[in-house]
Amino acid sequence: MAQDLTRGSIPKLTLRLALPGVLSLLGITVNHFIDGIWVGKIGPQALAAIAPAAFIIWIIFSLVDIMPIGLVAIISRYYGEKRIDKAEDVSQKINQFIILVSFIFLALGVFFSRYAIEMVGVSEEVVRLGTIYLEIIAFKFPALFIGEVIFSIFRAVGDTTTPMKITLAAIVCNLIFDPLLIFGIGPFPEMGIAGAALATVIAYYIALIWAVIEIRKGKLPYKIFPKKILAIDLSLYWRVAKVGIPLAISGVVFSVVYLVLARVAAPFGDFVVASFRVGQLIESISFMVCFGFGQATASMIGQNLGARLPDRAEKSAWTAQGIITIFTLVISFILFFFAQPITRLFTNDIPTMTAAVFYLKIIALSQVFMGFEIVLEGAFSGAGDTLPPMLVSIVGTAIRIPLAIFLVGPMGMGYPGIYWALTISTVLKGVTIAIWFKLGRWKLKQI
Repeated sequence: MAQDLTRGSIPKLTLRLALPGVLSLLGITVNHFIDGIWVGKIGPQALAAIAPAAFIIWIIFSLVDIMPIGLVAIISRYYGEKRIDKAEDVSQKINQFIILVSFIFLALGVFFSRYAIEMVGVSEEVVRLGTIYLEIIAFKFPALFIGEVIFSIFRAVGDTTTPMKITLAAIVCNLIFDPLLIFGIGPFPEMGIAGAALATVIAYYIALIWAVIEIRKGKLPYKIFPKKILAIDLSLYWRVAKVGIPLAISGVVFSVVYLVLARVAAPFGDFVVASFRVGQLIESISFMVCFGFGQATASMIGQNLGARLPDRAEKSAWTAQGIITIFTLVISFILFFFAQPITRLFTNDIPTMTAAVFYLKIIALSQVFMGFEIVLEGAFSGAGDTLPPMLVSIVGTAIRIPLAIFLVGPMGMGYPGIYWALTISTVLKGVTIAIWFKLGRWKLKQI
């Protein structure tokens, strides 16, 4: 249910708001874990195929997130101001708009999948498998787009529990269908990597259907689906989008840089590209927990700024950051000292496993700084001031390419130089965004 975040204990509210989101995101991570384990059993080339595919999907997800980011900032402020009629109007118009956009992306995903995979420079077999995977995954885009908008509205009014329940149920469905469709268990056909993609598509539509059912039960304080076709409102679309565009650009740059780094890694062999996927699946535990607290921070900041409580808003951000710092220190220890047994869960291929262990030990050194980047990015987005995190992210992420090339080549570090480029840039981004947030200019942002 919706809740007022402008009063009460900040630590308790932060945890109450963040934990359902964290559980949802960790559920997604576990799902990707299991997905990676099943696909890894097909072979290292299949694992390598979903690495560039994952980066491409992240690019699309970043574009999807333009409207949800803007909605959280705007609706949470309206909710903090008790202007429910305005929140309802914005929600309905954006929902209508996003349905159209989602089908455009479905068509683009189907027709351009192969070209996107080919750009990475992997082997022909990896291109073939990656294309199959992406073409099927494209059919989840309508459910993804619409679902993310709905979940953002829930988060804006302080309800992260409903999205958590829906997400976890969909994940369970995916976990059930994964082995059945990949390996052809029982009456199901053996589909290989296509089965992994189809299981994901089915799960997303189950989540969307359940979300609509929950809304019709009255889980939101207002109606978010229009009863008739509404007039096009370009000024509103832009108002919402301009909040989300900076962070969306950051997400696109992040993914494009990873695709370029995969191309830098490709000459060393498909096993290095596969190590990216294994390493990121494992690191995603830390990332998702930080992201969950970042989402909670965005809602806290938005409602408190709407209620004209900027000091409480700032305290909310640093409270969330303190919790995440403790968590990421623990994760760093685990990744560094237990990299090999964790990696062995995904693959028995010695080259892939060796590369993935290098990845985890090196990025373990930057986990705390990643926490600063993600949580404070959420704080900035809740204030509607998304330009600072965009600039930090774009510059800090883009330098990974020349840095990786320098470390791999002139410095003679080989492919581990790519992982060092990731760690060094993450440290720089975390420090920079913390200093920028401390300046406090975000408190004056009008949206």
